[in-house]
Amino acid sequence: MIEKLAQLSVDESMPLINTTTNNVDAAAAAGIFAAMGGLMIFFVIWGLVGFAIWLWALLDVIKRDFANPSDKNLWMILVIIGLFIANPIIPIIYLVVGRKKGTTSGGPAAPTQTPPSQTPPTQTPPAA
Repeated sequence: MIEKLAQLSVDESMPLINTTTNNVDAAAAAGIFAAMGGLMIFFVIWGLVGFAIWLWALLDVIKRDFANPSDKNLWMILVIIGLFIANPIIPIIYLVVGRKKGTTSGGPAAPTQTPPSQTPPTQTPPAA
């Protein structure tokens, strides 16, 4: 019986390793790993873009003044939760909808005017 097993392993007509199948398996594995790498790059870019939009929305909520203070608190909570639940959907909703309800606190500076006491008197030309 042992002689028959030894003869099977050395027999030329039946190789122990099928090289055609192994080459196909290696190519399939390489394709799978390439697809996984591509997906990983996609999700990293998606995460970075989502984080940038989230940060923009959060800083905008902090900067803006709302007519109702509870609106600011609500948007702040929604944007913070949006990072963990629906990134970047909730921050985009804020940037499209909620941003219109607030005004910037540091808006453009008012033009400066000199007090009337410091203005030089103007001379009117004599009437002819």
